[in-house]
Amino acid sequence: MAGDGGDDGSDRGRLKTAAIVVGIASGIAGIFTPVWLAVRDTPSSETEVVGLAASAGSLEFGPDAQEITVVPSTIRITMQNAGELASVVAGVELTIREYARLDICQAGGGLPVSETHDVVLPTDPQEGEVVSVDAVHEVPANGSDRFELAVAVDDEEMQVAAYVYLLELRLNIDGEKTDDPVGRVVIPVPTGLANYVDEEGTTYEGTVGDCYRRNVEEYARIQTWDGLQAAGMHE
Repeated sequence: MAGDGGDDGSDRGRLKTAAIVVGIASGIAGIFTPVWLAVRDTPSSETEVVGLAASAGSLEFGPDAQEITVVPSTIRITMQNAGELASVVAGVELTIREYARLDICQAGGGLPVSETHDVVLPTDPQEGEVVSVDAVHEVPANGSDRFELAVAVDDEEMQVAAYVYLLELRLNIDGEKTDDPVGRVVIPVPTGLANYVDEEGTTYEGTVGDCYRRNVEEYARIQTWDGLQAAGMHE
């Protein structure tokens, strides 16, 4: 009987220990499980660039050919947010990776978008120079947004040459700048390049012929750039 009583005591001790262990485990689960569920269920934004397009600018002449309107070159960016929270695009960075200038050799050469932002690029840039654009947009949850950058140079510079840029685009999304570029664009300002590249002009003597020959060399170099070429760039 004494042996039986000892076994009963041991059993009761083991049951108490098991109960304590179960109680502690339940308590730990009660503390950590809701936190894990809260993290899993926290709404977030998931915004990315789903479209990138570029177009060369053009000149529009009025009825009397005296009024000339410059339609600027543009870069169009389409964003999509698959998350449950609205996302904020706080800015765009344009890094100039390549640059070319084609001179005017003879006189006479020449989703709906939610918002358009004007960008003035330098006409004597350094490689790697960054141009920042204040472009603030909200991309709604489970929605999209599209905006444009209207790219130009100073008016005086626009009258003497065309300027061609290879631009890397980075965005500031929800307070963080994208490490990798969202795209690379080759874009001319103010218009396409057809009027600046003339093979026949390369046969001319003097400064006019020299000008055309430089332009043809620059045009060939532009063809080697790795980026999305603007629509109408060769027109």
